[in-house]
Amino acid sequence: MHFFGNVISKNNSNQSSNNKSADDSGSEILEAKNGVENVGTAVFRQDRLVGTLTHLETVAHLIITGGVKSCNISMPDPEDKDNLIDLYFDFTSKPKIDVSIVNGSPYIKIKIKANATISSIKQLSNKNTEDQIKLTQKYANNYLERLLLHYLYKTSKELKSDCSSLGDYALKNFKTMQELEKYNWLQHYQDSFFKIDSEVVVDSGFLLTGI
Repeated sequence: MHFFGNVISKNNSNQSSNNKSADDSGSEILEAKNGVENVGTAVFRQDRLVGTLTHLETVAHLIITGGVKSCNISMPDPEDKDNLIDLYFDFTSKPKIDVSIVNGSPYIKIKIKANATISSIKQLSNKNTEDQIKLTQKYANNYLERLLLHYLYKTSKELKSDCSSLGDYALKNFKTMQELEKYNWLQHYQDSFFKIDSEVVVDSGFLLTGI
């Protein structure tokens, strides 16, 4: 039951996403595997349209809500920002979400686990291959964390909508539904702060074989 805000989206469980740069969030392209382009996601707050998500923000929404099993995300090559690395993410389990109330505000921790395979890269170096893999893995974790945090703070601060239904995980902090209603979750959700724990393991197969 989603009573804190909801989101309407037409998405398949397998998605691919590409963007021109790490900060160019308006230029991402999200396509389903059948080739039909996803035109974005509408966000509602108490049945009122409050905004939309970009294609990459839609991917973030699906990751947090466990609505995607795998997806392809392009990110800048950490060694050459003019190049892109395509990583195919396979999420091994649903996100682990914990919500606590700290000084009256929600503190939301989300743990994401995924295996990632490098599916394409414009240029490969034959030097320091293992170091490249470690660097790519570190950057992938940082990139995913920043993507998810951007989505969470946009929806909570700007759109003021709990479209991921994170309030469902806050119920443990209240003894009764009356306490929850008195707390007014949706109002306090705007003051939430978040912690993302990303555990992405990058498969070395692509770089090692040079395919």
